[in-house]
Amino acid sequence: MLTVTDAACAHFAQMLDQANAPEGTSIRLVAQEQGLGIQPGSSRDGDSTFDHDGKTVLVVEEQVAQGLGEHTIDVQEADGAAKLVITK
Repeated sequence: MLTVTDAACAHFAQMLDQANAPEGTSIRLVAQEQGLGIQPGSSRDGDSTFDHDGKTVLVVEEQVAQGLGEHTIDVQEADGAAKLVITK
C-alpha cells in the first residue's frame, strides 16, 4: 500500500495554497511517458486520496498507486528547496 508522509502532505497543502488553487482542488499524481508527474485535479472513482488538516491534498490514480505498491512519498529539504522523494 502506498504511504505518503505527513511532511509530504503538508508540502502538497502548501503548494495548493501558494497556487491559490480553488476549493476542492488537489495535487494529482499521474503516469507520464517520462515517469510520474503532478497536476491539479480532483478525486475520481478508484483514486487513493491523502489528506492534510481535513482537506484532500493528494490524489493518486489507481494504476499509479498499484504500481507504487509498498513505496513511500516523502519530502526532503536540500539547499533551501523541497524535493519529493519516493522510496521503497
